Amino acid sequence: MKKILLFIGLILFGLANAQNELSKCKFNYELELEKKIENKQKNIYNAVFKWDFSKLNSNTNISLEIVPIKDCMTDIYSQNNKETVILSNTDEKFKLKDTWEFGIADLQTKCFKWRLIISDKNISCKEITEWQFVTFTNN
Repeated sequence: MKKILLFIGLILFGLANAQNELSKCKFNYELELEKKIENKQKNIYNAVFKWDFSKLNSNTNISLEIVPIKDCMTDIYSQNNKETVILSNTDEKFKLKDTWEFGIADLQTKCFKWRLIISDKNISCKEITEWQFVTFTNN
């Protein structure tokens, strides 16, 4: 019985390590989001994305997805959303190292969710970050 359990444990350990080998998809980039006070009296913030993708090779596709959310109470699980804004390195105005500041007036919502998708077809590698929820207010 002990041998069977040991054998099953070794198989599971091997499978777990094999999964890790397949998912070693590391891209060298910097992405930061900070909230900057826009109106101190109303407690309203702007969102500021700062990124540096200059260390990525030219075959890499970059997409920053921003989804304005109408119902901020349900955060990232909201189904009542506005049209997704996508910043991509395929856009003419996209710079590999840049900053973008926006607020309530730009998205016409009080909150949004965002994620980053980076892929390189040459090495069959894709990284998708988890959805992050941001609100322009402190409420």
